[in-house]
Amino acid sequence: MVDLFELMNIVDFSIISAALGVIAGVINSIFASRRAERQRQTEIETRQAQLFMQIWQQYNTAEYAMERYSAYAMQWEDFDDFLKKYVLVPPEERKPYASFVSMGRTFLGLVILLEKKLIDIEVVYELFCGDIIRWYEKFQPQFEEERARGIAQRSADAVEPLYKKLKNMREQRQPGIRFLMPWQELE
Repeated sequence: MVDLFELMNIVDFSIISAALGVIAGVINSIFASRRAERQRQTEIETRQAQLFMQIWQQYNTAEYAMERYSAYAMQWEDFDDFLKKYVLVPPEERKPYASFVSMGRTFLGLVILLEKKLIDIEVVYELFCGDIIRWYEKFQPQFEEERARGIAQRSADAVEPLYKKLKNMREQRQPGIRFLMPWQELE
């Protein structure tokens, strides 16, 4: 019987050793790359959570809640009445309108973060669904009139697809459940 080591000379052994070293290096590099990718993903998720929590903490204050209620309490007959009551008034009387605008900008910010994939739609659904639906439905007649008059409404235009998506998600997950709209009387 012939011994394998007798057939191999030093050069063959060196070539095999080098090949095994390269294979081990490649395997190590693949595992290191995967670990680094998982670490980067964890970092991204952590930053997203921190960013979202900053938004949520600002949004979830008593002061901001009062702003939301101030906006929801707005009442008008038509678009011209809306302008007369809330927009074309002295600055000190624009608090309800400022609340409406502030909410729209908050929701616009969420849309931008969603588009950039910095937050997840599920998180927006869980924490903001009710207010986005309420806000959009409360002011939808105004948005439609602004569009008809050629007035740009960036927040409304950007939030409308999010409103539709969240409303659809809610109807699929909670069929028949509706939100209490602060401006409507109980039936």
